[in-house]
Formats: sequence, C-alpha cells, structure tokens
Amino acid sequence: MLPYESPSQCCGCGACVSYCPTNALTLEEDADGFLYPVCDEQLCMRCGLCRCVCGMTKPVEHTPLAVYAATERDEAQLACSTSGGMFAALATLMLEQGGLVFGASLDDSLEPVHRSIASVAELPLLQGSKYVQSAIGSTYEEARIALDAGQAVLFSGTPCQIAGLYGFLRGKEYERLVTLDLICHGVPHARFFRDYRAYLEESAGEPVVDFKFRDKSSGWGLRGKVTYRQADGSTRDEILLGDQCSYYDLFLHGEFYRESCFACPFACQHRPADITVGDFWGIEALHPEWMQDQGGPFDPKRGISSLIVNSPVGQRWFEQLKPRLVWKESTFEAAARRNLQLTQSPQRSPRQEEVRALYRTGGYAALNRFALDRLLEEGPVTP
Repeated sequence: MLPYESPSQCCGCGACVSYCPTNALTLEEDADGFLYPVCDEQLCMRCGLCRCVCGMTKPVEHTPLAVYAATERDEAQLACSTSGGMFAALATLMLEQGGLVFGASLDDSLEPVHRSIASVAELPLLQGSKYVQSAIGSTYEEARIALDAGQAVLFSGTPCQIAGLYGFLRGKEYERLVTLDLICHGVPHARFFRDYRAYLEESAGEPVVDFKFRDKSSGWGLRGKVTYRQADGSTRDEILLGDQCSYYDLFLHGEFYRESCFACPFACQHRPADITVGDFWGIEALHPEWMQDQGGPFDPKRGISSLIVNSPVGQRWFEQLKPRLVWKESTFEAAARRNLQLTQSPQRSPRQEEVRALYRTGGYAALNRFALDRLLEEGPVTP
C-alpha cells in the first residue's frame, strides 16, 4: 500500500520510507523527476504505519506568538547567510550547548541532501538558501536516536519536512528538540538542478565545483554564484543575476514545483515548526524608520530576516537568542505582505505543462532559451 492517494498529498519527505518496518517502500523518481514512495507489495504487511507517520495529514495547532525583524550580530556569520542570519544564530547556540543541527546541504557532488553537523566549524555546510528539494535520507532516524540518548537537536527544513519529522516521531515529545521551518516558495526536484549544472558546465567548458543559490557579496537580493574549475586547476566565480538567470525565472514561476506545493497545508500562519524564518522582503517600505539611513538599526544591504515564533519552545529559544541579534518586534501581517507563502500556496503557472513538455523533449538547453526570452519580454518575477 501507499501512504497517499494522489501526488498532491505527498511531499516526498520519506518519513514513510524510513518508518516502514519491512522496508517495503523506496523513494523513486517519477517521469518528471519528483521522488515518490514506491511499494514492493511482496514485502508490504499492510500495517498502515506509513499513513500514520505521514506529516501531510496532521493538523497544525500553532498560531504565531510573536513576529520579529532581526539580524545576526556576528559579522562573519551574517556575511555567509542568505538574509539576516537567523538559522546561523540558532544553530550556533545549539552547537555551543553540545547539540546536533540538521539542515539542507550540497554534498561533494553538489546534490541536495539533509545532513547533521556537530560543530560550529561545519556550519557553512548548512548555511544559505537551497532552491531545490533536499533528500532527507536517514536524518529523521539520526535525530530520533540523538534525542532518545538525551542530546539536544535543532532540525531545520521546509514546513513539510518538519511535519514529516514530527510524524516520524509518532507524537513523542522531546524537551530538547527545537524545529525551524523556512518560508518556502516551493521545491523543484534534484534532477532539475542537476541538469542545470550540466548545462552550465557544457556552456562554460569547465566543471562546476561550487554553487550558491544566494550570494550577498554585492548586497541582499536574488543573485547566486557558480564556481568553475579551470584547466590550470584554479577556480573562477560567476555571479548569476536574478533578472538574467533561467533557473531563477523557472523557479519563481513555479513551473517545476511538486504537486503538493500547489496544495500546501502549511502555507498559512499555522506552521509546524517552533520557529519560522525567511527574508523580510519589503521591510524598507513597511518600516523605513528602522533603516540605518533613517537612524535605525538595520542595514538592508546586509539582509534582514523575518523571525516568527510559533510555540513556547520557540519563545524560550528566542529569549536565549536575543543577545546575539539586532531585533524589532513586528507583525505577522507585515511579514506576510511580500511573503505570500505565509498566506497561500503558490499559484500554478498557466504554462506549466508547456514548459515541462519542452524540458522532456529539449532538455535544459531548451528551457534556458525559453526562460531568457521570457525575461526579455516580461521582466523578472519579484520574490
């Protein structure tokens, strides 16, 4: 049996696969590249545990307790962070207390995977946005083993990945667990990102050895950075501008999101995690008095986060975080003004089927031509 009835009910987190007592379930790519559970009926006992642990069907009772605009005080961590450095600040606090931190990373092959770290020196592995779905792998089980041993754990991810963790834990409460979910636009599949990297390599004639979906070296905004290895062994960087990059255009139009993204039960104020973080887009217009040029504490060039406290656990950790942050209390309405994912699921692109068919027949090169033509005609989508 399968834990879902339609693709819109499966986020691909793999909680069901990890929990299956007979290993009857595996995650496999469908024709479009998205991971879904596949059942070996000869191994399946039809026990129903896969459906019991599915986080997509669990109601979320959290309602925001407080909302803040915030920036990390640590300059080095802030420079490596996508926006205001909230994940880095919370992760550092957890690691200093001897805990484990779980989050999305790009592995040695630049494949998006979830992993754990145990030291601040490893923190850069998890920092920065990943505009692609990470494979949870065995991290739910690793987190449970650590928690059962009495170790503190910070688990970060998309809202559906956090819901998957709670489903996997089967309602058992852990005093030393804190969770953090991201204000998520939606997730393309790993094959899409893999094909994009291959296209970059073919175009440049050089292998890609590093990739950052967001780079703040020239300010806060939507721009990335790809690093190539040259023939002499040295590396060179290329900045990917949001208004000139096909991957960003296709991502923001939502043409390669999972079906579950368009019916996301967590795209609202009721979030599964203890803390929600993301960019505080539009804060310059909403709170101009908080900007440095008006005598306020925030420099928008360095990034400003929205931090939403959803539970008493989140509130306790925020109290510990306060000395590490520059912060101002705001409102959920202000945070959601330019983060529509806090109020509604992403809208399906009217050209989705056309674009996916183009991908199937022409590969990423055809998508690149399509997206760059669209950027010239229509301009970029505002995140």
